[in-house]
Amino acid sequence: MATVIEEEVPVLPLFTTVLFPGSYLYLSPSVPFFAKKLQFLHHLDKNQTDDKTLLAVVPLEGSKLGAKELHPIGTLAELVQFKYTPNSVSLLVKGITRCKINSFTKETPYFQAKITKLNDAGDPNDPRTIELIEKIKSLVNMFIE
Repeated sequence: MATVIEEEVPVLPLFTTVLFPGSYLYLSPSVPFFAKKLQFLHHLDKNQTDDKTLLAVVPLEGSKLGAKELHPIGTLAELVQFKYTPNSVSLLVKGITRCKINSFTKETPYFQAKITKLNDAGDPNDPRTIELIEKIKSLVNMFIE
């Protein structure tokens, strides 16, 4: 089941990494181009908003940065910590859940999009899930030994 989020969510383009639900990611791009595209972080801090969520997505191919070049599936993330200056940004985000971009509502000076949360939860009692968990445990134990 999917839930549509009606408000606009800022979009964080990721170029050298991927954010997964449940994981943390520290980013410190110092290139002015990236800092300009991440201006929404400054606005979040300036406005002292309680909702510090954003959508982390990767480009489809190449180094272009337009709405059409971004992957339609990303990870909704909570902005845990950030520091913003005109030429650099450092931030820590925590992945919450996978989301699909329905539409871009803004592209300048930064991207915003309407999104749908994707339900990735499976049945923990499913025999296939239990089998996969046991295989992972076995592989981890082999790696540790």
